[in-house]
Amino acid sequence: MSQRFTVFTFLLLIIVSCHSGQETVLAPQLSLSIDEVKMPIPDDMPNDWYAVSSSFENGARVLHMYDQNQKNIIQYSLDQKRIINRVYPFSDTLDPGNVPVNVYRMENGYFLSGGIRQEFLLVGDDGTLKNLWNYYYPWSGLIKNWNYNFKYRPRSSATSSLSMLNKQTIPIYIELANVSYDAVYRDDFYDYDLFGTLDLHTGILERFPVRFPENFNRNGLSYPMRFIPSFTALADGKIAYSFGIDDTIHVLDTKTGEITDFSIPNPNFLLNIRPVDQATFMNRNGYVEFTSNLSYYSGLYYDPYRNGLVRMGLKKESNRLTRIYELLDENMNIVGQFEQPSQYSPTPFFFPNEIWFPFQMGYAENEMKLLRVIIED
Repeated sequence: MSQRFTVFTFLLLIIVSCHSGQETVLAPQLSLSIDEVKMPIPDDMPNDWYAVSSSFENGARVLHMYDQNQKNIIQYSLDQKRIINRVYPFSDTLDPGNVPVNVYRMENGYFLSGGIRQEFLLVGDDGTLKNLWNYYYPWSGLIKNWNYNFKYRPRSSATSSLSMLNKQTIPIYIELANVSYDAVYRDDFYDYDLFGTLDLHTGILERFPVRFPENFNRNGLSYPMRFIPSFTALADGKIAYSFGIDDTIHVLDTKTGEITDFSIPNPNFLLNIRPVDQATFMNRNGYVEFTSNLSYYSGLYYDPYRNGLVRMGLKKESNRLTRIYELLDENMNIVGQFEQPSQYSPTPFFFPNEIWFPFQMGYAENEMKLLRVIIED
């Protein structure tokens, strides 16, 4: 443990409202503290810890990361500060190529996403391939009710933070394959269902009629910084998602198709994002002016040990970027908040009563620095 930080926690009066209406509630606040921790990096291990999964197994904190060079999954113990195992799911006939593969640690194995063939895979603890589904190029594992017309692409949750609805089902977001910031000004950007689920045993993709909100593109004004919503699986077969332009978190029940909306304002994080027309955004001076001062929500993660969400807000003032993380309980109340230095990765690792973030890049060849948030309730 090295440098110790002071964490400013808030006593927030949070007004939570959903489609059926909620009374004002006072959310009890968690006590948080932050420190920095350094870990050794062995010579045979990458020092890029961005797309990493975490687990708490037999009382131990373990990170799981894909090694592009050796094409295997590293299990690294934060408690022992060393590699404790490697899982070998790939061979010459199942080669993901020298590209990133995102890893999610699940019970008795792994869910993987990525590779040169853009695949979803289920892998056992011993590296045995249980199932494979190609989600963009129609190779061998075809999703049974997906037409592979290359216009749309199903993708799993956040690139560096995968999630699962249960042991065999993942949340799916459908995106335009050539999506970009200015795509929000095109009509076909809004003309399809956004969310679904994929059963990794049967290969069946179920879609739900979820669209961008009506005010996302109105009278030629839209939000080009938010062309991909944030989303994550919850523990009970639900998908939480946010478009980032307001304080609303939407929750889709994949069993019933019902959507519940929660307005969760934070008086200590005031949103500052406005719609802009395409000509202004595509003009260099207009772009600089539009992006110089912004505050919006840009990340949504599920903490399985608290059964609550973590919502990330981005605040940019005079080209200085600040990340704000809000801890939400299972009732969608904000129960804690902290600021994270931008040198660290935005993607959290979750353990009981702890949230960790690795240094983003360029720290050291043989040492990693991590930011640890301790929940001391």
